[in-house]
Amino acid sequence: MRRLPPLLLVIALLFNPVIAAAQTQSGDFYRGKTIRLMIGAAPGGGFSAYALLLSTYLSRHIPGAPPVVIEHMPGGGGINSINYMANAAPLDGTVMAVAIPNFFVTPHIEPNAVRFDASKFHFIGRMSDFSRVLVAWHTSGVKDIDDLKGREITLAATARRSTTTAGPMLMNEILGTKLKIVLGYTGTGPTMIAMESGEVGATTVALSTLSSLHPAWLRENKVRVLAGMDFAHVPIEGVPRVRDLISDAKQRALWDFVALSAEFGTALVMAPGVPVERVEILRAAFDAMVKSEEFIVEAKRRALDLSPKTGAELAALYMEHGSPPPDIKAAVARIMGASE
Repeated sequence: MRRLPPLLLVIALLFNPVIAAAQTQSGDFYRGKTIRLMIGAAPGGGFSAYALLLSTYLSRHIPGAPPVVIEHMPGGGGINSINYMANAAPLDGTVMAVAIPNFFVTPHIEPNAVRFDASKFHFIGRMSDFSRVLVAWHTSGVKDIDDLKGREITLAATARRSTTTAGPMLMNEILGTKLKIVLGYTGTGPTMIAMESGEVGATTVALSTLSSLHPAWLRENKVRVLAGMDFAHVPIEGVPRVRDLISDAKQRALWDFVALSAEFGTALVMAPGVPVERVEILRAAFDAMVKSEEFIVEAKRRALDLSPKTGAELAALYMEHGSPPPDIKAAVARIMGASE
């Protein structure tokens, strides 16, 4: 400073606080902070498994290495956690959430149930898609979709407006199945316990979750995988996708609206109002994490599938498909008993 000409010295002194503030807003902001990761489901399920993996490795790629702590806030099929993040949580970049599928569906079919605008959220990235399958416990006697048309079977779901309910309800409407939907299960963990105990006979679950948390069930045929609920083809011979069983184009469009959320999978989001530069810091950290060898090796060890997308890719996907036509929204809302 002392060697600068007088005029430049004055300019440097005037702008020094601005430079310091900019540094604090970018690389130095997360030093000494803690990042909270909200999950709108109970512990013990697939979202928890991926969140635990992320919480171990993400901080290593963020300047300042802030710890990432997981907070479960079940309720409303995952909507409670998003409502909280958008309306009560700090908007400084220290809170993010796993966008459980209802984030993409509920705002369209029951806007009064949400207090956020999904189109304004920031996407950080996804570790994997979250393609779900319909499964039945081996003692239920159900072997395929046709069996579901002949007799009633209980199916565990979370909330009335959740995608765990929407898919089975659409199957009843379109395919004529007789799934009796039992609500109130707060996540995969409680659902799996209920199915194993005989409390319910079926449920929907991410195949990656089933493979990771209960591989013996698949090996020993304790669960029967009946159909794929989303766009991904099920890597089990003879197991169809539900959308391929729907011949009517309009009905398939209804199905695809609900199924699309699986493409976002384990997407991480931040609320509107978070400074863009902090969103970009976390996007860069996320991208570095999913490319790191240690992360990939650990995901494989935990039997967690990886099919990452960047925050920019998710944002583009949402821009293209995130706002279905009014007639599709109205039809799904009618089937689910929701009102606009």
